[in-house]
Amino acid sequence: MSEYIHVGSATRLTKLTRGSSRVYPCNGEDVAVFRTREGYVAVSDTCPHMGASLSHGRLSGNQLECSWHEWKFNTDTGVSDARDWCCLNVYDVRIDGDKLFLRPRPKPEKPIRDRSAPDASDEEKWIEWDPDRYFKKPKDHDND
Repeated sequence: MSEYIHVGSATRLTKLTRGSSRVYPCNGEDVAVFRTREGYVAVSDTCPHMGASLSHGRLSGNQLECSWHEWKFNTDTGVSDARDWCCLNVYDVRIDGDKLFLRPRPKPEKPIRDRSAPDASDEEKWIEWDPDRYFKKPKDHDND
């Protein structure tokens, strides 16, 4: 398993209300860290469906709903409820003093279906595109 990575100050994170989040850079991607009743959960900030920022999503229990098209992701596994072949990166969270550390979790070993492509029986078509080509997401990396 990989080591914890220091990603910034936890000062603003500890002041969040339940269900709200902050975005931190980690391992070459933006990671949304949400405050929960039990502590914190962290997942990739970019929805693999169409590139929305998941930090604007709605968190309910261990389900994170994308604000654009309502795809839901399990924050324990990263797997989408809409498409079980679609998966987010999930991170363990550790706070030490005022420092925030994240550690990538391994992805689930056996997907229910092949995650590389949608099932041919799906009625909706998977849209393949590069969101960075069409828009730029504002980055919020102010880590006091």
